[in-house]
Amino acid sequence: SYIKETDITAPYFLNARKEYAYYTRTVEGLSYAIHARRGEGGLGPEEILLDENERAEGKKHFDVADVDPSPSEKLLCWSFDENGDETYDAVVQDIATGKELDRITRIDSGIVWGDDQTIFYMKMDEAHRPFQLWRHTLGDAAEKDVLLYEEKDEEFWPGIDITVDHRYLTLATGTSDTSEEWIMDLTEPEPKLRLVAERDEGVEYSCDYREGHLYVLNNADERNFKVDVVKIDDMDGTRKPWKPLVNKSGEKVFGGSPDVSLSSVSCYRTFMVVYGRQDGLQRGWIVDTLPGAVEAMDVHQLEFPEEACDFGEGANCIYDTDVVRLSYSSMIQPPTCYDYNVKERKLTVVKEKEVPHYDKSKYEVYRTKIKSHDGAMVPVQFVYRKGNEPGPPKNAPMHLYGYGSYGMNEDPSFSSGLLPMIDRGVVHCVANIRGGSEMGYFTWYQEQGKYLAKKNTFLDFIAVAEYMVDNDYTRSDKLMIEGRSAGGLLMGTVTNMRPDLFKVVIAGVPFVDVLTTVADPSIPLSVGEWTEWGNPNNKKYYEYIKSYSPVDNVKPGAYPSMLVTVGLNDPRVAYWEGHKWVALLRENKTNEEEEPVLIKTDMNSGHFSASDRYKNLAEHAFEMAFALDRLGLADTPAK
Repeated sequence: SYIKETDITAPYFLNARKEYAYYTRTVEGLSYAIHARRGEGGLGPEEILLDENERAEGKKHFDVADVDPSPSEKLLCWSFDENGDETYDAVVQDIATGKELDRITRIDSGIVWGDDQTIFYMKMDEAHRPFQLWRHTLGDAAEKDVLLYEEKDEEFWPGIDITVDHRYLTLATGTSDTSEEWIMDLTEPEPKLRLVAERDEGVEYSCDYREGHLYVLNNADERNFKVDVVKIDDMDGTRKPWKPLVNKSGEKVFGGSPDVSLSSVSCYRTFMVVYGRQDGLQRGWIVDTLPGAVEAMDVHQLEFPEEACDFGEGANCIYDTDVVRLSYSSMIQPPTCYDYNVKERKLTVVKEKEVPHYDKSKYEVYRTKIKSHDGAMVPVQFVYRKGNEPGPPKNAPMHLYGYGSYGMNEDPSFSSGLLPMIDRGVVHCVANIRGGSEMGYFTWYQEQGKYLAKKNTFLDFIAVAEYMVDNDYTRSDKLMIEGRSAGGLLMGTVTNMRPDLFKVVIAGVPFVDVLTTVADPSIPLSVGEWTEWGNPNNKKYYEYIKSYSPVDNVKPGAYPSMLVTVGLNDPRVAYWEGHKWVALLRENKTNEEEEPVLIKTDMNSGHFSASDRYKNLAEHAFEMAFALDRLGLADTPAK
């Protein structure tokens, strides 16, 4: 097995006091995590904060979301879901005694502490959309909670967070192409929300706090995003006070580059980290500043061992620091926790996840770009067992994965769950098709990957599959494809378009009844989808969606072997979508005996499969066993 069952995460400190080091660990044989801490700067005895195994006993599903100590570190608030429907309760308990002090029911997963007596949370509407921000005082009845904000536009989805210095609560609300933010100074005697800039259709922005200013990542007049700065005292609810982030010479630091797209900014007292993309790959830049100053003193790019990788922010809870924690992995590098010293420009390994029996030297990564139907070049990442010749093997069984929606990226990351398949000679590939943001948020997603350009997503995937076959990397009778959720939509559409191109299809919680679901505002989350696919109550969007929606385009004929998985309590993609699709496939399929269509329903979970880690592994093993069997590799031993 490549799974280390007893393991522990890298410890982190919650604040500059560094009194307690927090971590999560797992134990062989136990299905859930244990959240713990050690005092004396991490050197003291272990103190268990929450043992999910005890709480999950007797329950068929138990998903813990936020686990947050209070500012004094004397209380703990954690949220949980017992059905898989993503409706949460939050519990507040005394850390010293374990006694439950308070409970907030039927809320969204995210909670934010104010002081030790105040918690902020979001309520959801009938469509399962977070829409109201509430303030709760510990010990008070729920009826006394105070409503602070209500998002009345059903297309907007709000959420809350807190700045690293714990001074400002942030409320961000938005669609897939428009956003708006509010901030609340928690140090004020009577904190109130202040609007950063009112929503303006097509303008997206997000912000972080540093030294009396907000640093605002935005696409106003810059489609690939730029960084502006506004003094909080000057905010007037518009973009007028925003000024570009400049260096000592007065030159703009970010914005204006056609091949660089920015995605987020994180602020600390003497530096910022700006995240983005270039040439399909993740990038990160450190912006050095002086305390109290606004200008950028220096900018340098983060450098990692491999250029093609997946990295992001780790647990960073200290504002006045020279070190930022980062998570990192690649297709052959297991997840690694780094501390990056911005002054020394040095990465230090805090923890590399141990993968038993794994030898990195036996695997190889290859990256290329493949021409799509309209000339767009689609990045593709390969990982496979090394052979006698360099480069990917020829005529090999292949597992091609794709997603391509909501601007979400499929970066080259490590998956121990794929190793048993790769060890049996399968080449694993990820196609960075349009609908994601890999080649730029505006071009790859907003302009060419949604609304009336959505078919580029499907045609890109087909172009990649055809390239693999035409260039002898695989054959159609050796090609397996997989996608989940909106990636399940991808699976359904490309299978309808080219059923002859694939041998095996795995579609997890697939969004396949697009037209019916998005056209009905009474179905949870449907209205919020209009800024992704278009509103089918408008004729042009209706006809376009109908032309690719999988259940509306199943035709009599031969189809590949297919495995469809759904969750009974899924609030994002209803289980009946998969069942409806499978019924249509079985009715129209002319080769059912040779290439079966199976559907598997988890009666106790939702969109993200089983919460029990062993059951989750079993679900994944079932999917891989089905695929290997249909590819004729069930009896092939691992190398």
